[in-house]
Amino acid sequence: MQTEGLVGSKGGVSFHSWSVQTGPIVEQTAGIWDDIESDVARGHTGAAAGGLRRHMEYVARELADRLGAKPPFRGDFSYDLGDLLPAVIGRHKQLLKRAADAANRWKDEDGKARVKALQTARKEALAAYSGEAWIVNRAVHFNEWANFTTAEFRKVVEAFRRLLGEMQCAVCETWLYVTPRKGYSENLRCECGSVTLNLKPK
Repeated sequence: MQTEGLVGSKGGVSFHSWSVQTGPIVEQTAGIWDDIESDVARGHTGAAAGGLRRHMEYVARELADRLGAKPPFRGDFSYDLGDLLPAVIGRHKQLLKRAADAANRWKDEDGKARVKALQTARKEALAAYSGEAWIVNRAVHFNEWANFTTAEFRKVVEAFRRLLGEMQCAVCETWLYVTPRKGYSENLRCECGSVTLNLKPK
């Protein structure tokens, strides 16, 4: 419903990862970062890690759909974060490269500058994420040695949030998506149009 503009980014509830045993996982998309911070502040890193992982699984599914990412096919459609997020990250990189190539071919100096800034920010966010991502799995599961401080886990949350921010509009807070949804992608944009990148080569 958010994809079609029927529900705003702050008013949605996500249903995902449905199974016969558990039914759907329900996630209130508004305030998720506040919930994670609340768990971190109370020293409940396991709960914070679980909330962060579930949110990342939801967002990775959303972004895979919106960006046209191609995770390895699974006949039972049981995609997890390890399947989806690398595909999303790879697709985002590919789209920015296509936008850079298009801007260069069209001699769009403003477009080239915007894409270069996005690529630089993405590279920095990905470097921070790559250094912190391993902690989430260690914090979700019981490990006698894995006692993370509040400050350490806040760095993890910030790295994940920063990475997602590279695929989200800072103005309307919607996830980026490609148009058209089928066939050759011609634009990468957000709902309000603040982010609009041409992907069509000359």
